Amino acid sequence: CIRLAAFFIPLLISYPFFKPCKIVWYKWFKWTLSRNGACFIKLGQWLATQTSIVGKDFARILCDLHDSAYVHIMDEKAILGIKGLINVAVKPIGAGCIAQVHKGVWNADGVLQEVAVKIRHPKVYENVVCDLTIIYEAFKILEKLPIIQSILRKEQILVFGKSMMEQIDLRNEAAHMNIFRENFRKERDVSFPRILYCDESTIVESFEPGTSLMQLKEHLDEEAKEKIVFKTLKAFIKMSIVDNFTHGDLHPGNILIRFQLKRANKFWNRFWDVKSIPFFDFCGEMDAMSLPFAKPRLKETLESPKEIETGLEKYPKDYEPCLVILDTGLVTRLEQEQYTNLLLLFYSLILEKNSENAANLILRQAHQGDCPNISHFLVEMPILIDRHLRNGAVPDMTDILGEVVSIVRKSGVVLDDKFLGLLIGYLVLQWVGTDIARGVDVKDVARSVHDEYLCNHKPWIKIIEEKYSQK
Repeated sequence: CIRLAAFFIPLLISYPFFKPCKIVWYKWFKWTLSRNGACFIKLGQWLATQTSIVGKDFARILCDLHDSAYVHIMDEKAILGIKGLINVAVKPIGAGCIAQVHKGVWNADGVLQEVAVKIRHPKVYENVVCDLTIIYEAFKILEKLPIIQSILRKEQILVFGKSMMEQIDLRNEAAHMNIFRENFRKERDVSFPRILYCDESTIVESFEPGTSLMQLKEHLDEEAKEKIVFKTLKAFIKMSIVDNFTHGDLHPGNILIRFQLKRANKFWNRFWDVKSIPFFDFCGEMDAMSLPFAKPRLKETLESPKEIETGLEKYPKDYEPCLVILDTGLVTRLEQEQYTNLLLLFYSLILEKNSENAANLILRQAHQGDCPNISHFLVEMPILIDRHLRNGAVPDMTDILGEVVSIVRKSGVVLDDKFLGLLIGYLVLQWVGTDIARGVDVKDVARSVHDEYLCNHKPWIKIIEEKYSQK
């Protein structure tokens, strides 16, 4: 408590004096959160999605918390005690607020392979319990303030605490990873690491090469960017609408990109290099590019920014992007009634384009005990939905979230935490997506999910049948 007071009291007292140069104070606030453990880093990451509350400039600065985390010195002797793990690099290749990741070598029955070793930070359990207690007690003191009432409820603090405790046990993340691998087993352009070993403080998984989406941004043309954003949004909508098992922390830091040869090109690639065809051995030395149908043999996977930029510049039609999704510690699963409402909402927005039905379905996902003005919600929400459904341009998702929160505040409606989590997750991805490639329309992504997955999806078929029987 004394440590936290030493960090936060000067920060809060100084706020009025920093109004002329708020950016400096915002950076100080971000630094303070980053120095005070997992819970405060997660809290900052959550605030980064609340642009209607903290503003766009503050949110962009807080987004850096996805990349800045505490790093501890690894206990090499304990880690190498895991059977099959024969080497682990001392320097981590990534770190989060719960654990850090090292590169290692795994011996699988005499076959060596590169792996990623995720190691939980020491004393993270004790620190998280302490931080959660402080956050909860502080909330009880401040909950009477109107600004706090409009942002947080007691139930949200409890849900946040529960999700933090679940992430501490890395066996939960491994179990989630296996479910995601099963759900996406038929998808060639979305992959997840394969779990080789796990216990409550360590995960050993296949090392998946790739480059961060934000690092690649400057190396790609517009078409490649649009493909990546389209696939990312499509994967998220599939998780929530089709699988009802959604990654709860899907920000750019948890998505790697690599480019792989298209399936047809993978087969023909062996024949493109003329020198590899036995017939041409009789012709002596021959330049492979001297024949019009010949190409040099292409690399099957492009991983680094330089490889990707060079490969796509020469052979843009031969490669397609592949997403590698990491860090599955936090997931969202809706109850059956919530999931049915989500499918009905999808139906109303994409097929019916019925904004009034959509508003009523959103209201179903709310805590309506003390709502003073539900009629305001039912009037304003359809207007907002109609405006963006009919608008051909790609909207600014941060503005939409701001409008939604404004309507929710005025009407007194408190959205369900899981439903709100899905909404925020989607908006974060769309916000990043429009920053990278504004040509992607989420309505096209949703239709693609409908055409590819929902036609044989039993819960969806049941909803369609009920809709038609009502007509």
